[in-house]
Amino acid sequence: MLQQPRTLLPTLGTAALCLLLAACALTPPETAPDLPLPEQFTAQGDAELDNDWWLDFNDPQLQALMRLTLTQNYSLQATRERLNQAEAQARKAGASLFPDMSASGSGKRTRVDNGTTLGNSTDYTLGLEAAYELDFWGRNQANRESARYDWLASRESLDAATMTLAATLTNTWYALQEQANQLTLLSKQ
Repeated sequence: MLQQPRTLLPTLGTAALCLLLAACALTPPETAPDLPLPEQFTAQGDAELDNDWWLDFNDPQLQALMRLTLTQNYSLQATRERLNQAEAQARKAGASLFPDMSASGSGKRTRVDNGTTLGNSTDYTLGLEAAYELDFWGRNQANRESARYDWLASRESLDAATMTLAATLTNTWYALQEQANQLTLLSKQ
């Protein structure tokens, strides 16, 4: 049986109010997980990891191959472009926290001939617009943080891909050198 309009309206109003309040939910602040850490680590060192660690081998051929590989590898180039894209997205997401302003201008000169007199008419127009979105519930800030974390993940992905490629090339290069030395020894026997 259909409800009376008197009872249907408050029910719909209550449902709409519940949906509206659910849309106002704030994102919880980020908290670091509570991890038990030892008082002292067993392996200590104050030297940072060298990103160009293959230079320590003092092998000019390996260094030349490494330069070529790190600049000409398509997968690494694609990863660099993803990093650039993530950086642009992070900048774009951060822009929503600031006011948006635009200006425009135009000019027009018209020659008027009404049959008896000649005249000129000049019109100038200037415009300025400003807009700002109030971030009541932190949506813009959350989008900015999300884009920043995506950029950080892309940067770490590039570092990991670079290190993996360098390690693979170094292992392959020295395996090839070992095979060449073994072949030389066998040919001398």
